[in-house]
Amino acid sequence: MIKNNKWIRHVKSIFLIVLIISVVTVGAFFIQGQYEKAKIKTIRTNMSNIELKAIEKINKQKADGDDITYIGTKLSDFEDEKSIVTELLEKDVITEEECEKYYLLSDEDLLTLGTGVSNEEGSSYIINYETKEVIISSGCVINEKTLYKLSDIVNEDKTQD
Repeated sequence: MIKNNKWIRHVKSIFLIVLIISVVTVGAFFIQGQYEKAKIKTIRTNMSNIELKAIEKINKQKADGDDITYIGTKLSDFEDEKSIVTELLEKDVITEEECEKYYLLSDEDLLTLGTGVSNEEGSSYIINYETKEVIISSGCVINEKTLYKLSDIVNEDKTQD
């Protein structure tokens, strides 16, 4: 009888440990999922902010009768960051012809635009002032798809909600 009680206590202890591990595992996956969703929302918000501030800057220049100047460095002018350009071309994010229209925004450029945003670690924001399309060079993973353009992120993010 005493041996039976010890065995029952061991089974209860093992069951309790398995239950705790299960709860911690589910909690960790939930927290990771929430973190990823928050990260996507932050990137999407930052890109939207860049888009709006760029439109605002261009409209102000037009209203003031000033020559329109684009902030940033043309992708086609880059020598140091060829890897970003090459990567975007290889992944069909942009075409060779579009390199003339896209501008890479440094943290200083983002400050000049008045966005209050800085580039994500290991990534850069890029804008086409004509189409107002904003790109994040590292991409943003949503539903197991890596998306680079704000318009694609917005469309995919809507299906996720």
